This record gives sequence, structure tokens and C-alpha cells, in this order.
Amino acid sequence: MPRSWPGPRLASGYWSDESEGKQDDGEEMPYLEPDLVLISELLENIERSPPALEARVLLMQLYVGCGWHDAAKEEAHQVLAIDGSIKEAQIYLGDRCKASLRRDDGGENRKATAKPASTGTKSKVKGKDATELRHQRAQPPTWRPRLGKITSPAVSLQKLEDGYVALMRNAQLLLGETKLLEDLNVPHCEEQILDLAAMAEGHLSSVVRARRLQSVKIVAKAIVADSKDGVQNGLNTAVKDLDDVARWLRKSKDTAEASGKGMSRSTGNDDKDEIREALVKRAKALKALLPQPLQPLADLAMMHAEHEFLNRKYVNDETMSFDPISSIPRANFWTSEDGYAWDMEELAGAIRSGKGVMRNPLSRQMFTRADVRAIVQHPLGNGLQALQLEQSKLKHGVRPQTIDELDTLAKVFISDMTENGKPSRVAVEAFVSYLETLPSHEQEAIDKLKVPAKDSYTGMPFDTTIGEAVEDMQGNRVCLHKTGDFLAQAVRYLR
Repeated sequence: MPRSWPGPRLASGYWSDESEGKQDDGEEMPYLEPDLVLISELLENIERSPPALEARVLLMQLYVGCGWHDAAKEEAHQVLAIDGSIKEAQIYLGDRCKASLRRDDGGENRKATAKPASTGTKSKVKGKDATELRHQRAQPPTWRPRLGKITSPAVSLQKLEDGYVALMRNAQLLLGETKLLEDLNVPHCEEQILDLAAMAEGHLSSVVRARRLQSVKIVAKAIVADSKDGVQNGLNTAVKDLDDVARWLRKSKDTAEASGKGMSRSTGNDDKDEIREALVKRAKALKALLPQPLQPLADLAMMHAEHEFLNRKYVNDETMSFDPISSIPRANFWTSEDGYAWDMEELAGAIRSGKGVMRNPLSRQMFTRADVRAIVQHPLGNGLQALQLEQSKLKHGVRPQTIDELDTLAKVFISDMTENGKPSRVAVEAFVSYLETLPSHEQEAIDKLKVPAKDSYTGMPFDTTIGEAVEDMQGNRVCLHKTGDFLAQAVRYLR
């Protein structure tokens, strides 16, 4: 089936004697800009399915419209060699011959009527051959691309919307035509119909194939290179890779379902679980390829991936300042093993106010060792390590004799079942008197050391020091048995 090519939009009189005369007189002709895409398609068609007379005639017309007369003349001769009855080629070659004769006659007349040149100079045209002049006039003009106007974002957005609507409309038309082809038993139409139906409904992401993922080795090298400019840059690269993996998995699944390859549609939770499992494997692979100092970046990237595009639910919905969890910037975001999400700036401030005790400010439970290590290694928690060392020094600043006195006091509190609690009051007064005899650094340890203990009955953590517990018992603010429970755990902690 021969392909019908659109004809060129040439200006009137392009092949007329009048236009040729104007061109030869030196007036600039309004040449069209060459349609290089159409020219290349015509050349491919001529090479693929010779003799391709229609394509050759159209190519000749395009050459004429662009002013490429040498190429047009050559193409016209080839057309007539194939079929001498093609009128377009005959007319063009005839007009070119007449124009050549007029140029020769006009040149002689201009030479005869021209004023004699001055004796000191020679005419530049006189020494040149007429054929060479005609060759120069027939050279293609220099083509320069037109630069598009810079438009505002609103105009660009409107063009994008219009193009999107036009694409959907064209997809609907093609869908109808493809269904007609399917009715004629044309093979391989099923996938095209599914894709066109998705495009007609606006589901372009299910048709456009996802970008190919980079290998884990390439990503690991990129993380190492970006980390040289800052660890945060390496973390951003790792998070972006996990984001690309998640997008690729979603697009692949949508494409499979749209094309009918998916056996059953899974729920959103199932999709999230599958994507999370794939991201965990990807993060483990990255961690294995990263050097030891950068391996925590893989775990942090997975943490941010769960927060940013897996929409993980946390125990708390808000930060300690009542801001939504989603508003925490990536540089400040951190999650603990007990399922709480934190703004590290707020968490570090709370730990500092608690004298460095690594306790969850919301649940009042102690952080795990892994959480403590992550907190002190975080850029916003670097200063907390000094408070940890201070607490460790306070712990070692309590002498064994003082620990024995605490053990005796705890046993009295726990075993006291009297109505007035006299044995406990006598014992606490004796202990306070003993504290006055201690060195200042040991007294400071008793007053400032936070003991990680919790109520044996309720499980609620004690957030106090030994000195504060004794003062609360003296002021009847805390039950003596609860104070005894705390002191007994403090003894075990100090020993």
C-alpha cells in the first residue's frame, strides 16, 4: 500500500519565470525552512521501497522550496529516468532551462549597457565564469533554527494540560481503530488495545515503562562519593535509590495488572508489604557493599523510606511540641526501636534536661542499647555522650559502704508494716546523717545519679535519683514501700 505524503506548502510562483527572474536579479527569495525530519523519512522510504516515485517527486519539491536547486535538479532527472511522463519533473527542468537562458541573455545585456569601470579597478564579475555564478546561486541557504519564546510557568502548565487531553483524545481514536483491526482478525492487537484503553482513561503510568534500575554496586559507589561532601549527601543518595526501587516495583505491578498478566489484584497492604520486603533486601545489599563507617546509612535510608513513601504508622502521631510527624525534616527525623518517631532536636533537649538519662520521654521506658548508640551518633545528639560519661562517673563514685547503707535502708522500708512507719523514719534519719559525713563528690553522685529502675508492681519507670527518692519519702510524697522497691533496684544497679 503506497504511502501518501503531504505536499509542501510552497509560495506561489516558485517555479514561474517571474520568480526565477527575481532570484537572478539578486532579490532574496522567501525560502522555506527545510523539514529535515520529512526529508530523512522520504530518503528512507526511497531506499526501502524503490522506485518510490511519489516520494521522489515530493523530495524534489521540498528541495525546490528550500532553494536547494542542484539537489532538486538531480532528483528530477532521476524521476524522469524512471518515468518520463512525470509532469512535475518536466515542468521544473523546463523552467530551470528557461531561467538559465534568461540569466545568460540578461548578463550580456547588462554588460553592454553598463557604464565603463574606472581604469584603476576591474569588474569582479568579468573574470568569473557564468556557470560558477549559477552554481553559487544554487547553493542551499544557511538554515538557523528558530528559538522558542520563553513562556511563564502558567502557560507551560496549560500547554502540558492541553497536550495531556490531546493525547487521551488521540488514544481514544486509535483505540476504536485498533478494535476494528481486531475484528478483522489482525494478530497482536490485544496488548495494544489494553495500552490504548489505559491511555484513554489517563493511566499513563501503567503504559510507560519504568526506568531501569541501577545496580547495587553503582549505587554504593555513588553513596561513597557523595559522602565525601557530607554524610547527609550520601544518605540522600541512598534514600533516592530506595525511592526509585519502590517506584519501579509499583509501576511494574500496575503494568502487569493493566495488561492482564496479574492473576489477582492484591490489596494496598499486601503491596506495601511486598515493597517493604524488597526495600529491606536492597538496603541489606547496600550495607554489605558499603565501607564500615558508612554502613549505618543503609539502615537510616530504610528508616526514611518507611516514613516518606511507605507511610509507616508510629506509636505517636505528633512530636513533643504537638507538630505532625510528617512535618519533621529528614535531617531531624529518627525512630526508636519501640516504634516512636522523634524530632532529634526535641529528643536531645529532653535528654539533656533529664541529666543525660537515656529514657523515652513519652513512654518513660529506657532506650535500648542500639537506640542509645544511634542517639549519641546522630549529629544533633553528639553532646549527649558527655552526659552519658558523667552518669557513668557518678555511678562509680558511690563507695561500697554507702551501697551497704542503701541496702539496709531498702530492707527496712520494704519490711515496715507498722501503722505509723516509725522504723522507717528512724532508719531514714540515720541515713541522712550518714550522708552528711560523705565527701562532696559522693554526695553529688547520690543527688544526681539517675537509676534505671521501674515499679515492680505497675511496671512504670522511676524517673528519680537516690537523693530525690529519700526526700520524697521524708515528705510523705511517695509510699515507703515504693521507695524501698526503688532503693533495692538502685543497690543492684550500683553493685
